[in-house]
Amino acid sequence: MTDRLQQIFTRQAEYLRTLKPIYQANGFSQKCYFPYAINSREAQEEFRLLAWRITEEVFEALQEWDKGAERDTDKYREEVSDVMHFLVELAICCGITTTEFATGENAALLSDEDYLELSFRRVQMYPNRMEAREAWGAFLTTLAHMMMEFRQRPWRTDDRPSDFERIKFHMGVTWFAFCAACVATGVQAPTLYSHYFAKSDINEERRNANMPRRADPTEIDEASTSVDYDNDCAP
Repeated sequence: MTDRLQQIFTRQAEYLRTLKPIYQANGFSQKCYFPYAINSREAQEEFRLLAWRITEEVFEALQEWDKGAERDTDKYREEVSDVMHFLVELAICCGITTTEFATGENAALLSDEDYLELSFRRVQMYPNRMEAREAWGAFLTTLAHMMMEFRQRPWRTDDRPSDFERIKFHMGVTWFAFCAACVATGVQAPTLYSHYFAKSDINEERRNANMPRRADPTEIDEASTSVDYDNDCAP
């Protein structure tokens, strides 16, 4: 069985690598190499920026959801897939593997299991009576809990290192809260998967249109990341 969560991680990591020429041309060379040093002040500011990007996408999804009978379902699902894009990017930049993302710890994944589907099945084991705004609010609350683990600040002079084990735990909780918000609004694993890759294709078209002259958008710089996103990846 194909693990679609692993496929999403792999696609997102490949996409981030190919942004290197654009980042360099725009003066953001520090964004070219991931995962970031978890206790770097600069890295933790980037993590907060990604968390804000996630929050923006949730707001845009709810704007569409609140249209009720006039809602564009595909537009809503596209916004949800944008949340997925930035959530996975946050995990990748933190150095969190698919194993840790799906379990919140270093537990070994089951062989021949689709962890996207399994995650959605797990959140449906208990009745979900949350409305859309409540479900998305719960997701943002779990995200905020995770971000509170990053205690380095540009204005502080003391060192406040993060507990990576707690970050992994909170990332797992955040992921399941995301799945629960999807389920509460009628988005199942196959729908999320198809819309993620459809939006990924659009993002790649936009990247190609903005690629600096003479840069090859299909070139993947393997030196720009040291994390293997296979299921058996070691932390």
